[in-house]
Amino acid sequence: MSAYRRGFDMDAIHFRQCPAFGGRFGLIVIIMVLAMCNSQGQGERNPGKASERLPVEAPGKEGFGLTAADTAFLLKIARGNIVSYMEKGTGIQIAPDDVPEPCKKPAGVFVTLAKNGAFRACMGTLFPEAPLYRAVLDAAYRAAFQDWRIGPLAAAELQEIVIDIAVITPHTPIASIDEIVIGRDGIVVEYNGQYGIFLPEVASARGYSREEFLIWACRKAGLPDYMWRQGARVSTFRTFSFAEGGARH
Repeated sequence: MSAYRRGFDMDAIHFRQCPAFGGRFGLIVIIMVLAMCNSQGQGERNPGKASERLPVEAPGKEGFGLTAADTAFLLKIARGNIVSYMEKGTGIQIAPDDVPEPCKKPAGVFVTLAKNGAFRACMGTLFPEAPLYRAVLDAAYRAAFQDWRIGPLAAAELQEIVIDIAVITPHTPIASIDEIVIGRDGIVVEYNGQYGIFLPEVASARGYSREEFLIWACRKAGLPDYMWRQGARVSTFRTFSFAEGGARH
C-alpha cells in the first residue's frame, strides 16, 4: 500500500499492513506531526485553482458518548500499559467488568506521546477493529515501543511524556463535497486499495478549500489530482481528543 509524500511540513502519513487484534489484517496508520513552517503555509503550494475560502468550523464537542470518567479511564490504562511493558515486559490485564460500557464499543483511535510539548510518537488505526479500550492499549504500546521513526521510549522519559488520545468516528461516505465541513471533518480518499487520509485540523491549519483538501488527499494516496471526482471513494470522519492534564479538543 502506498502513500504520496512531498516533504510535508505539518504531517506525514504512512501506511502498512500488519496483523492487528487477533490476527485480522487491518490498515494501521502512523501519523507524524511536525512543526508548521509558518501561518502562511510554506512547504505545500496550492495544487490548483483555489476556490472561495470557506468558514472554518471547530471540531464537535459531543465526545462520542464518553464522559470525563471514561476519558480518565482510557488515559489511565494507556499509561499503565506502557509502564507495565517497560517494567514487566507484559501489558496490563483488565477485567471486563472494570471497563465502562462506552469504552467497549469498537472505534478507531490514535495515541500520541508528547515530550516537553513536542511530538514524540504516535500510533493507531482509523478503523473500528476492536473495542475502544483494547485499541487504546494496542496503540499506546505501539507508540511507546514500535514507532520505527523515533525508537522506543526510555524509562527516563516516562515522567516527561504527556499522552493524548484521539477517538475516530466511523467513516461516512459522501455524495457531494459540499458535505465536507472544513475544520470539523477529516477525509479518506480511497481507490483500488490506495488511501489518502487527512485529519480534520490539516485543512483549517493550511487554509485549504474543499477541492484542495481532496486534491492533497489524492496526492497522499499516490493518485492523480482528479481522482476524487472520477471513481475514488470519498468518506469523512470526525475526532474527539483528550489528553493528560484535562485538555480536550
